[in-house]
Amino acid sequence: MTAILAVCLGLLSGLRASDDGDSSVAFDLYAFRQHDGGGDPLRAEGFDYQGFRVAIVRRVDETYRLRVNGTLAFIDNEEALLPPPTVTNALTTSASPSLLTLDTNFTLDITPEHSPWTYSPGFYYHHQIEYIGTGLDFGIQRELLDGDVQVEARYSFRWDFLELAYWDQTFRGNDDRISHNTLFSWTQNLSPSTRGNLSFQYTRQDGFLSEPYNYVTLYRADGDPILFVDERLPNRRDRLQVNARLRWSPEIATALGLDTSYYLGSWGLQHAAVEPSAETELFAEWRLRLWYRLSFQKGARYFEDRPLVSRRFQTRDSDLGSFFMQSPGGTLTVPLGSNEEIRFSVYGFTRDDGVDGLGSKLGVIFRW
Repeated sequence: MTAILAVCLGLLSGLRASDDGDSSVAFDLYAFRQHDGGGDPLRAEGFDYQGFRVAIVRRVDETYRLRVNGTLAFIDNEEALLPPPTVTNALTTSASPSLLTLDTNFTLDITPEHSPWTYSPGFYYHHQIEYIGTGLDFGIQRELLDGDVQVEARYSFRWDFLELAYWDQTFRGNDDRISHNTLFSWTQNLSPSTRGNLSFQYTRQDGFLSEPYNYVTLYRADGDPILFVDERLPNRRDRLQVNARLRWSPEIATALGLDTSYYLGSWGLQHAAVEPSAETELFAEWRLRLWYRLSFQKGARYFEDRPLVSRRFQTRDSDLGSFFMQSPGGTLTVPLGSNEEIRFSVYGFTRDDGVDGLGSKLGVIFRW
């Protein structure tokens, strides 16, 4: 389930229908499949994701701009694996259900007349079976030195309401989760052809942070699995992420990029990544962008491959384990007219723990 939420958030985060301040409407179709060729050998972690997104940007006047995003998605999880007969409570396990999810964002950009500041209050809502999330967003942005410098600060608040339906088909009441996310960003024009960005992001979560559908398998000393027990994680999590980005355009319609990031969490999880990219114009204003991401993750201190005893905090979620990941991708953008274009993306990842995935996106945008 952690991987499912990561994919959903990844598809939604940072997406805007237009960056030029004009009005636009965009439609996107998503398809993604995660293949479980490793990870936890006794728990199915594969799934299919199909989503449809509508993004609207409406310029009301010189002061106000409204941004609306809505995504409807269907997630179909793999059937539960058949446990070996040595597991005493094997008959009580169940697969994660198929899910229909709805995510919506409403954001109002406010730029007072003759002001270099832009204020962006927003509202967020997520709905699926056994999980409802709501929250507020607020962003502030300013341009300095005639636009050569752009500073930005953003804050997001999320309050999630959870129904605790567990892997063993038991219902254990309700709980909640509160998340705070703060982002500080500095973008600098280093030359007419070079731009750099540095950002810091801090996230804190409090409440129920385990995943009810996840379980941990206990083993005997001889290696045989004997019991399924609940995943248990602390009720607080702090995370800090640093990102650096460099873009160089040697000529018009051509750009080379390098992105790096480092993530550190209070659970002991660490993640470092580097992503080179290149974008160029092919012909008739068709554009192609390619990237290749390499990352390494050091697992959380609560992750254990073959535990012999149940502990206070424990998980076997492969997304919280250690792995090396490679993730290539590409996007082809084709103009349909002076104000319309279609975009097609293909991306994937492979990890050395046996988990891999492949996805695509098809979208069209209309501007006016």
